[in-house]
Amino acid sequence: MDKEAEKRVLTAYQGYNELQDIFQLALRRAAIGKGKIRHAEEGQLFEHQQICNDLRGTDKSAAVFQIRKKAREVLRIPKKIDKINELLDIMVYAAAAVIVLEEELTKIDNRRREVREEENHDKTL
Repeated sequence: MDKEAEKRVLTAYQGYNELQDIFQLALRRAAIGKGKIRHAEEGQLFEHQQICNDLRGTDKSAAVFQIRKKAREVLRIPKKIDKINELLDIMVYAAAAVIVLEEELTKIDNRRREVREEENHDKTL
């Protein structure tokens, strides 16, 4: 575990332990389960994996499609453990979309800041 990962601890919120456990299961599934086995290269950061890369520069419909597809699969799968795994995968796809949207929002905010700084610099000339 790297130093940054050692610092990461989820904040406990009273009454939300079960929810936190479910998020941990989704994280585990992506990091060492199906996600790692099928989609990640050795040591590759989640935000650099195909699940995120395929969403960059798009309207995120690929993530929405996967989420909808998996949600429909939950309805037809008979085994509860398989239903749980599909629902955990939905959480991972949603997280990937949030990561990419946050990146894009940061880029927009940074660009706005640059424009304001350029305007302020031009005013001082």
